[in-house]
Amino acid sequence: FTIIMTLILGVDFGVLVGIVGSLLMFMYQTIQPEYGRIGKTKDGQYKFIKYGNANIRNDILILRWDEVLYFGNAQLFKDRIKKDVTHFLDSSDGDLYDGGCDDE
Repeated sequence: FTIIMTLILGVDFGVLVGIVGSLLMFMYQTIQPEYGRIGKTKDGQYKFIKYGNANIRNDILILRWDEVLYFGNAQLFKDRIKKDVTHFLDSSDGDLYDGGCDDE
């Protein structure tokens, strides 16, 4: 992209457009990261449930945030985690995995 812009606009403006374009692309990718629930596939791998035949457990919530966490997306991270955990706890009916501890 920068090379094409440099050829069209000249060195000064081409490099400037390339830098601004790269910064905008970086901001877009970090503000809209790939995020979702993880499930276990038949071959034992954990993957996003939207990409395949992954089974999820109703007693464990596994989430994946696939981007660097920094001030620009921290509020989005907090909001999404809070929403998903609240939804998970509301739909779990108190039947959550206890880590194998027997309190009896």
